[in-house]
Amino acid sequence: MSGEFRGLDFVLQRGNGAAPEVFTTIAGLRTKTLTRNAEMIDATSHGSNQFRELLAGAGVKSFSGSFDFVKKDSAVLTGIETDFDAQTLNNYRFVDGNGDSITSAFKVTQYAETGGHNTEHSGNVTLESSGAITKEADIDPLA
Repeated sequence: MSGEFRGLDFVLQRGNGAAPEVFTTIAGLRTKTLTRNAEMIDATSHGSNQFRELLAGAGVKSFSGSFDFVKKDSAVLTGIETDFDAQTLNNYRFVDGNGDSITSAFKVTQYAETGGHNTEHSGNVTLESSGAITKEADIDPLA
């Protein structure tokens, strides 16, 4: 699977913790923002001639995702709500339309739901990684 893909082809999947782990797609995602972070280590010293020097190969790497959703099926979001309420880590996988995926243990750090009188029931969830990130190719984003 290669080439261009649509934003709607990008999915969030939640693992069930079994061996082998089975991932379920969280449906109804509207907007997705993924951020890769790398903390820098400042190694500037008196001998740096007033220029900042960064230490290569050092620092903490992390991954975060923020997702807006439309709540079409309460059962789909129950796992995320459970992870948030218990403040536990669970495996989540992000898969793009090319089948490239990133999997890691994540903590749900923010969960919000909104709804107006004449609007859909919607919300937002934010996930922060914990531990190593695994990258894979050729995952079916709709599986």
